[in-house]
Amino acid sequence: MKLGYEEYLKLLREKSLLPGFVTPYYEGLSIVNLTSSLYRILSISTPANVKPLKYLDRLDEEFDAVLLFLVDALGFYDFVNSIDRRLHREIKNLFSIYPITTVAPSTTTTALASLYTGLPPNKHGLVGYRIYFKEFGLIVKIIEYSPIVGGFRDSLGLEGIDPKDILPHPLIFENAENSGLKSFVAIKKQYQDSMFTRLLIGETRVIPFIEMEDMFLKIIEKVKRGRGQLFIHAYWNNLDILGHEYGPNSPVYGEHISRFFEYFVKFVRKILKIKKKIHILLTGDHGHVQVDPRKPFIVKKEDEIFETLALPPYGDSRFTYFKTDDKDAFLSLAKKSFPKSFRLYESIYLNKLGLFGQGTENKEFLERIGDFIAIPQDNSYLVYPFTRNYKETMRGRHSGLSEREMIIPLLSLKY
Repeated sequence: MKLGYEEYLKLLREKSLLPGFVTPYYEGLSIVNLTSSLYRILSISTPANVKPLKYLDRLDEEFDAVLLFLVDALGFYDFVNSIDRRLHREIKNLFSIYPITTVAPSTTTTALASLYTGLPPNKHGLVGYRIYFKEFGLIVKIIEYSPIVGGFRDSLGLEGIDPKDILPHPLIFENAENSGLKSFVAIKKQYQDSMFTRLLIGETRVIPFIEMEDMFLKIIEKVKRGRGQLFIHAYWNNLDILGHEYGPNSPVYGEHISRFFEYFVKFVRKILKIKKKIHILLTGDHGHVQVDPRKPFIVKKEDEIFETLALPPYGDSRFTYFKTDDKDAFLSLAKKSFPKSFRLYESIYLNKLGLFGQGTENKEFLERIGDFIAIPQDNSYLVYPFTRNYKETMRGRHSGLSEREMIIPLLSLKY
């Protein structure tokens, strides 16, 4: 389907820092730059020297409400290929549509931390699903807010580890409140009290919802009754759940994208009937790639290469960190045992290249990215079983640097 986006996509491919991959374009076309533009629109001074997003210059600071939607796992490729021509035409009549990049690694924790702080990964330090915190002596599943072994959901909170110790940066919601706006985050009711939610949104007021319908209706009601300027962010994660379970090539994945945008278009038409000036933006945090759960590349504790490591492999399955005791021995064994589809880079090289952002990194960041990073060039993925009863079932994964994972859509309401 020729939809007129090739020129934008070509630019992102050409700006890649690594051949064979798509890397974040922090110079004006990434999710980090989106936050910089939001700071400008909300009349808040940006917390970092980050350029605004090139495509949002026309949005002004005169508004009654700014609405920012994020659909977890919505990559650009699957967005344009899952909706039919009629629905695509309806969306284009309402929105300008652009491809932009997410961050590296292309995973929810890292992308949301960048979106909510306006900082690239080398500044906020949340660099994956499993993160090594030297200060705690732990590898942590940050979404569960628990150690990788021996913990349970939110158990780090019970140990007295405050979210502000992990993400000690001002959040866009807090900055908006401090500037006189009213901030809200619409999130599923089941997540509203989790430590991970506290980590990412602080004490921001929550609009809890159960399904897509009440999410949209509650936002309409909030805008209708709201006094003063509002900033409302809505996070929708059902697509990511379906992506991991069935994979992005499955009919259910595309069907859900189509259903979401049918509802989204109806929502936009309803909310525009309210006599207020409203900015509406929508984006994703990453895409997915289809994988075969029967064919992971498994690194086991019994493997010879494990003896060269200071820690078990951590990070994500398509962007894996290795912290070594013996770099030379690790490299020698990796060359023999790693599939040819995996590229192995020195972490410090990728950092200097600018993969994680520009400027000086924070003090914990270099510890967290280890000595080496393994990234597959195809749909391969790497697994280290932290438990004996580990069983692989996921058919969709992300965190890598493929185009399908890295390029996400940005929708901006036309006037």
